[in-house]
Amino acid sequence: MTKPDDMSVAELRAELKARAEKLADGGGAREMLWDPDLADVEDGELVQTLIAKQKVIYGVDDRADIFELTDAADRRDADSVAALFRAAEVIDNGDGTSRLTTQNFGTSYGLCAGEPFRDQPVGAFCSGFLVGPDVIATAGHCINATTVGTVRFVFGFRMRGPAQPVTAVPNADIYRGVALLGHTLTSAGADWSLVRVDRPVTGRAILPVRREGKIGNTEPVYVIGHPCGLPTKFADGSAVRGNTEADFFVANLDTYGGNSGSPVFNENTRIVEGILVRGERDFQQLGSCRVSYPCPDTGCRGEDCTRATVFAGLLTPANPWRHTDLTAHGKAPLPAGSLHGYVMDQGGNPSQHVVYQGVDGRAHELWWYGHQGWSHTDLTAHGKAPLPAGPLHGYVMDQGGNPSQHVVYQGVDGRAHELWWYGHQGWSHTDLTAHGKAPLPAGPLHGYVMDQGGTPSQHVVYQGVDGRAHELWWYGNRGWSHTDLTAHTHAPLPAGPLHANTKVWNGVASQHVYYQGVDGHAHELWWHPDHRWNHTDLTAHTHAPLPAGPLHSNTKVWNGVASQHVYYQGVDGHAHELWWHPDHQWNHTDLTLRTNAPLPAGAVHGYALDQHGVVSQHAVYQGVDGHAHELWWHPDFQWNHTDLTVHAAAPLPAGPLQGYTMPNQATAGQHVLYRGVDGRAHELWWQ
Repeated sequence: MTKPDDMSVAELRAELKARAEKLADGGGAREMLWDPDLADVEDGELVQTLIAKQKVIYGVDDRADIFELTDAADRRDADSVAALFRAAEVIDNGDGTSRLTTQNFGTSYGLCAGEPFRDQPVGAFCSGFLVGPDVIATAGHCINATTVGTVRFVFGFRMRGPAQPVTAVPNADIYRGVALLGHTLTSAGADWSLVRVDRPVTGRAILPVRREGKIGNTEPVYVIGHPCGLPTKFADGSAVRGNTEADFFVANLDTYGGNSGSPVFNENTRIVEGILVRGERDFQQLGSCRVSYPCPDTGCRGEDCTRATVFAGLLTPANPWRHTDLTAHGKAPLPAGSLHGYVMDQGGNPSQHVVYQGVDGRAHELWWYGHQGWSHTDLTAHGKAPLPAGPLHGYVMDQGGNPSQHVVYQGVDGRAHELWWYGHQGWSHTDLTAHGKAPLPAGPLHGYVMDQGGTPSQHVVYQGVDGRAHELWWYGNRGWSHTDLTAHTHAPLPAGPLHANTKVWNGVASQHVYYQGVDGHAHELWWHPDHRWNHTDLTAHTHAPLPAGPLHSNTKVWNGVASQHVYYQGVDGHAHELWWHPDHQWNHTDLTLRTNAPLPAGAVHGYALDQHGVVSQHAVYQGVDGHAHELWWHPDFQWNHTDLTVHAAAPLPAGPLQGYTMPNQATAGQHVLYRGVDGRAHELWWQ
């Protein structure tokens, strides 16, 4: 008598197809095409058997244990993947941990000697991954409304070493399903479930999923999950090989039963593209034992992955924060202080650039360009320039569609220096002090570009050893020149670093330089072609609390109106914003009172984000709680707060944060940089 377990994948598909055709023709559900032995077998049993059989190894077995991974980002992705256990198989030990009921892989599956992971335990029946604070995605055939309360989502079921399985798990890492938020199960289409668990998941990053469009043909992918119920495995070396279906794509992933519900990542973007749901059979008989069923990379049927876009609309919030260990990705020396990032656009192809002084004393650049990922350049070696004596600041200047990079700093020789890159010429060096014949700087330099009717100029501002505010500026064939800003404006002397930006209003470009004065007030020096350099005492104009340190500024253009924004920590410990709008002039907002966010522990850094014409404001800082924080303003929601450390599950910062935005295809992303308490360079990003 034929049983579903005895049937091949092709036979099961033929039986299900025959039933569907009979129903379409008006036949009864029990009128089978060729096998009367299946008359009493329900359609659902055939579907479940078909799904369970469809897994396989393609080409070389690329599966690896998590302890073998060297990429910190891969390990963090794995931290957000859960093993699904039945409630009865998770036994509370009474000491804050629970024991997972497992069996030996080789024994329970009758495996031949030499089969990978043969001596490891198995116990999970499916995989899942974190897509919201308390929401886990998995395959639709893994869980439904009837079984949701009987499932335990276990994080951390993995191998610590070659013979060290984690089968005693802290109860804090075990979550109970409480509600099914959405569910679809079809044998040859979408197959997914979204489950709300009993409490928010802590210490793990929410994995970002694709929300529109689809992955490109042949793009590389990887998968993380629990093949056959084993401890977590990572498998890359795969690619998309079928991309025509609306609800799923096909890839040659090395997966088995138990991988169902695993997240499938785009290797280029680290975004979850889909959920592993079905594929080829797992094993083949070899005498008295079984081995993995082998397929060439382009052979067999491939593994089906339900597209994340099918269920992404049910997820909130959209596009959560993520984390990248830049030191690990760029294989660069550790930073010795703060990082500074900027974006360069070359013909619609943006690249990211992060500059800093390393613990080796040299100037370094980490740069990202498309599929190449992060790379490293030793700027000191390339530019043959003096070593920096502190932080670096970078910016981009566009001359007729040909962008150039510029990095300015104070050198160990006390002078102001510029490293600059232009196309095929590579990196070069300019001694700004010599060219501008200006006083030596007393600390950090800040550079920026102003565009006047299509003609760009460079500007570098700093406090000099004479205590005064100075500007070095470059304009076309004139080369570098110097302006004593204090002499021109008769403003109070600065008490620390200067920060500047430019604004275009009614077609006219202006410059704005901000600092805390020796009188404790917040000050602005501003240049307009009709008025030249002028001074505004911002504290006097706004009656805002005095700053306790450096000011940071940015401009925002929304609905054709340009506004200015200045951020700082006040002597009251709060985060503050001073803002200028042409209809209201200068005003003040206490951001801490507005958002009830933790107090900053130092400088507050602001930037603006334009998404499809809607412009939002963002201010980032390290809090007194040690975490990285974001205060954000949107015209529909006003000011809000996000704990970036919690959302991205990232290391704590060891000092100031810096944020910027980068356009990426149809949208724009946020990027926040800092040096971590682990000494490494880190990026938090939101796309």
